[in-house]
Amino acid sequence: MTRLGYAGLTPFYLFAALAWSPVAAHQALAQRGLVFYSLAILAFLAGSLWGSANVRDGADKVRRLITSNLLTVLGALAAIFADSLLALLLLATLHLGLLWYETSSPSSRWYLSLRRQLTWLSMPAYLGLASAQLI
Repeated sequence: MTRLGYAGLTPFYLFAALAWSPVAAHQALAQRGLVFYSLAILAFLAGSLWGSANVRDGADKVRRLITSNLLTVLGALAAIFADSLLALLLLATLHLGLLWYETSSPSSRWYLSLRRQLTWLSMPAYLGLASAQLI
């Protein structure tokens, strides 16, 4: 599972690298690609919250279900309605919010360690793409 998680970082960095291409079509592809890949990963991770809610009770269960849905809906709205750079900023913020939520609730130590590493390792890709577009 750890290898798969780290392999999942590859598209983040490929899209960030593509953003530095002098070809405008490549830059546009990099922006759209990172927006939609980031959204897919966010939805996947939010789905794990949904699945883990089944073993929870009461308010914790409801909070997990609402958080899972809210993160996915907000990410989708950002991808649909915001321009690419704003969408990426919002998606990066949602990823960090999800990490914060997961670390504030009981989970297995190995999972939280992996999630923390992968989330923080994805952030330079957002910055790399944004800086390529702003220069």
